[in-house]
Parts: sequence; structure tokens; C-alpha cells
Amino acid sequence: MTKNNNIYLLGNIAIDISFKDQKPTNAIIGGSASNACISLSRLGVNCSLVTEIGDDDIGSLILKSLSEEKADTKFVNICKGKRSTIIIAMLDNKGEASYTIYDDKSLPCAISPKLSINKNDILFYSGYFSVDKRQHHIIKAIVERAKDNGAITIFDPNIRRSINLQDPETRKHLEVNIKNATIVRGSDQDFKVLCNANSSDEAWAYVQSLGVQYFIYTQNKDDVYFYTNEYILKEKVPEIETATTIGAGDNFDAGICSTVSTLIQHKSIEQFSQEDWKKVIHNGILLSSIVCQTKENYLPKDQIKQIKNLLQA
Repeated sequence: MTKNNNIYLLGNIAIDISFKDQKPTNAIIGGSASNACISLSRLGVNCSLVTEIGDDDIGSLILKSLSEEKADTKFVNICKGKRSTIIIAMLDNKGEASYTIYDDKSLPCAISPKLSINKNDILFYSGYFSVDKRQHHIIKAIVERAKDNGAITIFDPNIRRSINLQDPETRKHLEVNIKNATIVRGSDQDFKVLCNANSSDEAWAYVQSLGVQYFIYTQNKDDVYFYTNEYILKEKVPEIETATTIGAGDNFDAGICSTVSTLIQHKSIEQFSQEDWKKVIHNGILLSSIVCQTKENYLPKDQIKQIKNLLQA
């Protein structure tokens, strides 16, 4: 699956510690961009993680683990004096997770805004990391430069309780991120919080008002909807036995990124057919469903060959 273009995944990276029945069950690398990056690296897709870590033991552990995954870490910036991020995931009896994020914001962001992203590259960005006042100006500069260079920008709101949407500046940052995206992929929970949307149609009306032309709406085990100004697609999600939902959305995003990255080499996004978008959605559902059946945040190494055979491109 070697590609001429590259996928850049911009976001947080952390150690995820999972709890179930008030007991720790797992501790692995997490964060939206890093989960997607590790899965894509395991699939052999060209991708680069753009993030920052602290110069502490956790940061060293993260770098070592990424190196073992053969992930491109040249844009993983070490912030001297910063404590690396820890995410606590509390699992209920259905495997659904709620999150608490412990993030050190005492120092300036170490990510450079001068990242060079070229035509037909993919830039994915998401979550609280992209709206936080500490680094939003850097994220905005990177995204806008990527768009100017002809890259495809993909945004996932990935809203967590730590995002205070009552703060006008935070809401403005989030809406700027949406406006700058070629594609927005969000969940029903995201848009319930963001704009009190009770349906995919209401969520589409909101992002469309901000200029979005391609929108993917997911809702856990229920149907996935895709919207453009011309048509709507609906795809079913297979029934599975869920171990945990941690990493589910991130791997859906990985499926979007890898499929769009392949298609964009042969045609512009305006030329994508309904069948092309069905492939994008199929691959997102596939990767998400597989991860939901594991206890890791990413695709299992022992299934990579089979997964490649199931991907549509």
C-alpha cells in the first residue's frame, strides 16, 4: 500500500489507562492522531504523526513504542519541561468509555507552524488539541497552509468533557476548524453537544452552514450517513461483540484517510463518485469494527493481512 502522497495526523498523544469495575485493565499509547497513525503504519500506509510529548519517562516510552511500530516520528516534538499527557478511560459494562484528560499546558506548544504539506497530501486533525487556546493558532496556520497547497483536510471534532463550549473563544476555534476542513467526520454525540443536533440531517445543516461540502456522520452501532450538496448515502454497521469502544472513531478516521489518499491520486475530490464514497465509508466501518473487538486502540498485528484483503480502494 505504498503511496506517493502522505498522510499527516495532527493531534494529541498520551498514555491511555483504562479502568473497568474501578480496576485498571490496560495502559497503552493513546490519543486520536496516534491511534490512527499506529493503525495506518501497521497497514503499511505512508503517514506522519504531528504532535508533542514531554521530556519525561512517559515521553521516552511513547517514542520507543512508536519506533517499534515503524511510525514516522520526525514531527513528534519534544517539549522540554513538559509532562506528557495521560488519559483515563472509564469503561462501563458495555465497553463504552468516558474520558478524563490530564494535560500539562504550562509551556508553549512545541509544534512548528511551518510544516510543509503538499498537493494531494492528507492532513487529519481533531479534538480538544486543535481547539485549545495554547496551540490553536499553530493548528490553524498548518491547516490553512495545507489547504492553500492543495492538500485534503479532514477534521473530527471528537468532543470531550474537557472542551468548554460555553467559552466563546473555544467555540470559535472549533468552528474555524470545521470551516477549514474539506471533510468533517463526527459522531451523533459530538453534534448533540456542539449544536444540539438530534439527527444526521440537523448535524449536516449545521456543518453545511459553515461551508462544509463533505460530511460523514457516525452513531456507534447504527447507520453511517454521508452528505454532499448533491446526495445522501446511508451504510449499515455490522453487528459485533464489542470489547471496548476506545479507538473506534480514530480508526474510522484512519479508514477515511487511507482511502481518500488512494483515490485522490487518480481524480480530484470533486470527481469522487458515489461508489468512491461508499468505499471510504466501508473502510471506515471496517477498521472501526475490528478495533471495537480488541483491547487495543489500533488494528491487531496478527490480522493485518486479512484486513488488507478486506479494504476497498
